[in-house]
Amino acid sequence: HLLTVLEMEQEDAFASSYVPDSVQNVLIIDGSYLVIGIRELNQTNETSFRLEREASLKKFFQFLEILCGHPHQKIVFVSAEDYDGMTRHESFYLKMQKMGVELDIREYKFKTSFVANVSVPKDQGLAEVDVAIAIKLLDYAAMPNIQTLSLFAGDRDFLDAVNYSQ
Repeated sequence: HLLTVLEMEQEDAFASSYVPDSVQNVLIIDGSYLVIGIRELNQTNETSFRLEREASLKKFFQFLEILCGHPHQKIVFVSAEDYDGMTRHESFYLKMQKMGVELDIREYKFKTSFVANVSVPKDQGLAEVDVAIAIKLLDYAAMPNIQTLSLFAGDRDFLDAVNYSQ
């Protein structure tokens, strides 16, 4: 599912304090899905969002606010990049930072594991991103001031975290 919106009902306050009380609606973006998700949005909604243009990126965030039915006071982008990817996408990340997006860019690691004497490549960077997103979902869900969490992701990896957060 492209976008999941969680309506939060808070009773306890076991949350971190790094988010101001004024933040009520948070959008978390799975960076590994962003290009695919925008392509799907462009095809199904006859939009023309382009990541390399700042104005188009702003329109994309506004479009997500319309889909969710409220503005997002905080947007968090989580991804993994190796050095070459960071260099290649630096201008994109700078545009996102300029727009107030919190970036959580993990180091992309490629590991090889051995199973029954067979070398099996393991994509460590993406697994680390999924864990980070799940933890962020749980962390924000525990904050008493958060009313909604929106997740822009393209797979079911976060289903347990989403269900637990509700």
